[in-house]
Amino acid sequence: CPAGHVREADDIAGCIPCPIGTFANSTHQCQICPPTQTTMGPAASLGMDCGCAVNEYLNRVTNQCQPCPASAVCMGGRDMPFVLEGYFGLPVPRESAYVTHHFQGVEVWKCR
Repeated sequence: CPAGHVREADDIAGCIPCPIGTFANSTHQCQICPPTQTTMGPAASLGMDCGCAVNEYLNRVTNQCQPCPASAVCMGGRDMPFVLEGYFGLPVPRESAYVTHHFQGVEVWKCR
């Protein structure tokens, strides 16, 4: 079967895509994404295909999806929030602002 697909138990020749929220890597079995995470569509082939839904962002410390902060846009997946025009945002924790694997969230302030 191609990546992201598994063989149906009762059909030796047929392959089916893994459903949304799962992926199939070299194990050739659909594996469930981590809690709170999903995939953007069926037939995901890597654990890295798991991420957050639109309007959520991935807290990379807890590996959990969280609601998008007010005054920001969250595209889902593994992307960080984008702060809206007229606002200023800093990653939390600030000590690790340039180390994205420590990203927990964003503090947002309205510009004057």
